[in-house]
Amino acid sequence: MKHCYIFESNQEWPTVSIFAWIHGDEISWIQAAEGIVDLINRNKIKLKKWKLIIVTRGNEEAIEAKKRYVKHNMNRLFKKDILDNNSADYEIQRAKELTKLLIDMKVDYHLDLHSVSNKSTPFMFAELENLAFAKKLWVWKIIAWWNAMWDVVWWDTECFVNSMWGLGFTFEAWNHNDLKCEYNSFQVCENFLTILDLINDGKNNPLEDKTDIYNITWMYVAKTENFKYIIKNVENFLEVSKGTPIGEDWDFIYKANEDITLLMPIKEDVIKKWEEAFFIWLKN
Repeated sequence: MKHCYIFESNQEWPTVSIFAWIHGDEISWIQAAEGIVDLINRNKIKLKKWKLIIVTRGNEEAIEAKKRYVKHNMNRLFKKDILDNNSADYEIQRAKELTKLLIDMKVDYHLDLHSVSNKSTPFMFAELENLAFAKKLWVWKIIAWWNAMWDVVWWDTECFVNSMWGLGFTFEAWNHNDLKCEYNSFQVCENFLTILDLINDGKNNPLEDKTDIYNITWMYVAKTENFKYIIKNVENFLEVSKGTPIGEDWDFIYKANEDITLLMPIKEDVIKKWEEAFFIWLKN
């Protein structure tokens, strides 16, 4: 399989996977994912036990186009039904290929690497039953209840692995073009493999006492192609007071109906009508 690296022995457990670049505009991840593959191949990182799967370029067409996606948001396609989809579109076929890989390899632990379009600190999506593990991964902020949004957000790789037999996590490292992304993503990948006892190299610097946990409460879906922010200096984890106008969606102005925290405010130029959730509100 293209851009997929599998390291394995006769060790049957655990099977671990790391995916990168499902979204083609999240350019920081290639250094971290390919860097780990290179270090393993050069024996600079020594695997103690494994099956380890690393997909470095999840969506090559979108990467070449320098877009989030070309025709389909591939990060919403990972579910068993995709295996029955006969579309010739590249992103459909690639999602089928990667979904089948996760099923056939019976992945126990999965880490999906992403970044966000607006200013942010690093954070992770992890469901409630996975929080104890997630707190060990050198991440200050963790978002729970992501699967409460399945009916709107649909399926990413984390949700798919969680729906099977494994533990899935999504790490979001700063914003797309921030050079700190590479360091943060590499550190989290090393810690991920260290905690699972695949390697000894990670810093394994848990932040359990400093980690903030947020629960998703709601999201806003674009009604038109003309959404504009009213609130100034939009960034991830921005605290917004009740009654504050946040955005204008054509002639509709959305105001915070309570004191909220803003999660993953997507840049206006990539917000699509009906298709993408661009606000998610959280409470501590």
